[in-house]
Amino acid sequence: MQKLDEERRITFEHIVTLLTILDENRLLELKQEVDRVLQTKRSTQDLLSEEQLWPSQAVANLEISSRSADVIDIPDDIDAKFFGKLASKRALAVAVHSYAGRLRNTSAADPLARSIAANDYALPRSFSRYLDKATSKAVRSAMLEALLAQGSIDAHVFCVLGSAGALNWIIGLLSSRAEDEETIVPLLLTCLAMICQAGPLPDDERRKLDADLVEHLLDLALEQQYNTDDSVLNGALLSLLSINWQLPAAINNLVMKALANRKEISNLGNAIVMLMNREEGRSREACLKFMRDIFSQAETADFFFTNDFHVLLEILTRQFQDLGNGDPLQLLYLEVFYQLFHNHPGYGEDQFKRDEIVSMFRSILEQTLPEEPTYQMAEKIVLDQPFFA
Repeated sequence: MQKLDEERRITFEHIVTLLTILDENRLLELKQEVDRVLQTKRSTQDLLSEEQLWPSQAVANLEISSRSADVIDIPDDIDAKFFGKLASKRALAVAVHSYAGRLRNTSAADPLARSIAANDYALPRSFSRYLDKATSKAVRSAMLEALLAQGSIDAHVFCVLGSAGALNWIIGLLSSRAEDEETIVPLLLTCLAMICQAGPLPDDERRKLDADLVEHLLDLALEQQYNTDDSVLNGALLSLLSINWQLPAAINNLVMKALANRKEISNLGNAIVMLMNREEGRSREACLKFMRDIFSQAETADFFFTNDFHVLLEILTRQFQDLGNGDPLQLLYLEVFYQLFHNHPGYGEDQFKRDEIVSMFRSILEQTLPEEPTYQMAEKIVLDQPFFA
């Protein structure tokens, strides 16, 4: 600060000297330029703590771009400690924005990608901790983008977040309903769904997926059902299905209880069917478990309206036929079919796509060995339903 004061004194001495040789307009322009330079120096000084907590390369890059200080070059040797050393909120914002921008074009040379490839997940943990403390929506948005970018490359990032308390700030931000959170709601929902799908959560974390959260997600989905931008609607529904994936059984299942108690949720049936149609990977598994659970109880077996139910049956039939022999999802699809045929109140009368379904199950029994679980489940379905006779 002493150096800055000295620069200010010298600068204003120069201005006084120039008073005798410059006209008033030129002097005003010069003063404005001096003020701008001094303000830039003060802004830069604010970004740097007195202890010089930033790595030297980052400091040099920041000095170069100090006029705006919106973006800096992230050093190649970045690690979790880099963000942990930032004392200024603005410094953290600049660094995270810069890093999130870098991740949009992630390559094998990216330091976070390298650390994750080496099973070092300190940086995602660091991001999660600082996101919990961040007060700026811009910082939160940038951090979420960075986490999701890395999670799309290595899903274990979401396992790390799930065990590192990330649900605390995700649920807290989702529940705040503040206007300035609206832009990050889709990111929060995606992160919530991916954490739930990444693997079994620790018991203390799974308990955070409570009835209040389920009701909040249902309310959010209902609010968004007619919005032309369906990112929040789909995110809320996928989060619900992913929470359900964490719950072991349909009985005493918080999601199934909520659906049974709120009949207006059936209006969301079409959107859920569309998720079933397009999701892949763990999201597809979450959709299938949801279908198995919802058709396993009389209270929810009639959840879907007739048209939605017919579309769902077409999708399930097509997707099952597209699976290769031995695909681990075959058994889960057959469990869905069993619960659907056994408990849906209208299928015995409707028998929609009966001939195609009968032919599909005959093919399973003809092409599968009797000792295989898929054969045994298919046989159980055939013996259970009179329309196969």
